[in-house]
Amino acid sequence: MPIRWTSRLALAQIVAQMPNSRLKVYNCILNWPGAEGPSIEDIAVATGMKESSVCGRVNELKKCYAIEEGLLKVNGSGKKAMTYIACKYQEPDGRAQREFAY
Repeated sequence: MPIRWTSRLALAQIVAQMPNSRLKVYNCILNWPGAEGPSIEDIAVATGMKESSVCGRVNELKKCYAIEEGLLKVNGSGKKAMTYIACKYQEPDGRAQREFAY
């Protein structure tokens, strides 16, 4: 099914209204190289933010359907960590679609 312009507009409006710290985390996830998304630890290193701050911004982004949880991976500290993937668009009712920003 083709992506409607209203779906792209809905996500663009959400991104345009994001505070700086949330936008910084979203852009990090959106532009992450490779097939798997970054973990909170990866985002903290890439952005220079504290992990506790990144965790809060990730939760806010999940609530507004701008990102989704990806696969588990082993992070730098040797523990399993959730990865995150940015959604490219949303349906008008706010549901995130599974077309990822790879």
